[in-house]
Formats: sequence, structure tokens, C-alpha cells
Amino acid sequence: MKTRRQFVKSVSTVTAAIGCGIGIAGLLQGCAAIRYVDGEIEEDQIRINKSEFIEQQFVVVTSKQLPAPIYLVKSKEEKEYGAYLMRCTHLGCELRPTGSFLTCTCHGSEFSNKGNVLQGPAAESLTTFEVIVGEQEVIIELNKIKKS
Repeated sequence: MKTRRQFVKSVSTVTAAIGCGIGIAGLLQGCAAIRYVDGEIEEDQIRINKSEFIEQQFVVVTSKQLPAPIYLVKSKEEKEYGAYLMRCTHLGCELRPTGSFLTCTCHGSEFSNKGNVLQGPAAESLTTFEVIVGEQEVIIELNKIKKS
């Protein structure tokens, strides 16, 4: 017989999984908190302090000057970072980060955390910006778009 505490814990887990619209296996990724960072553009660059990644694998960089936010993600080794425009290459809808990938809420396209198409209808990878990694900050070079 389960104790009241065990029952409440199991019900909470199932409720959280249903609330996120995912199975229990994806619970931790799908419900991960999204950290939004205001990006100030100076000389076609956005500088983000590395401290923004203390508890995060990625941040969403916003600016009124951008056509869409930028998904800035660090590698597990924390030596490399990737910066991807969060605009679907299918019809231009804004993407939503869901753990380790990005989803188009308009037509269901999915992109990896490296900007590659996982599921269509999108056929092209995301716009990718060159990134410079410094001691204390990550610099997104807005005028240097990388081709996949």
C-alpha cells in the first residue's frame, strides 16, 4: 500500500507530464525553464555574458532590432556555442525552444539545437551566425552568417 506522500508524488509527476504535453521520458527536457536575455546590438554584435549559462544549456536572445529571437546554445563541453535565428525556413514563423530542439508552432517543423531540419515541411537549416567565445562572454556576429 502506498503512503500518502508516494501517491502525491506519483500523481504530481503524471500531471506535470500531461501539462507539458509530453511523455514522462521527456519530462525534464520539455519543461525546462526558458531563459530570455535582452540583447543589445552594438556594431553588428550582441554580447552575452557566460554567467547566463550557469544553469542553462541555452538562452533565447531577444532584441527589437531582430526579425526573430536568437537561440544561443552551448555544447556539453562548454567550449563551443551556436547561434540560430528562431525563424522557420518554411514560412517564417517564430520557433519555440523545447529542450534540445526547436519547434515551429505554425506547421510543425522541427530543428535540432544545431539548426538542422529534423522534420518538415521546412527543407532548409536555420540561419546560423558566427560566434566568438571569449573568457567572460559570447559574441554573436550578426553580419557573419554561416552557410550549412
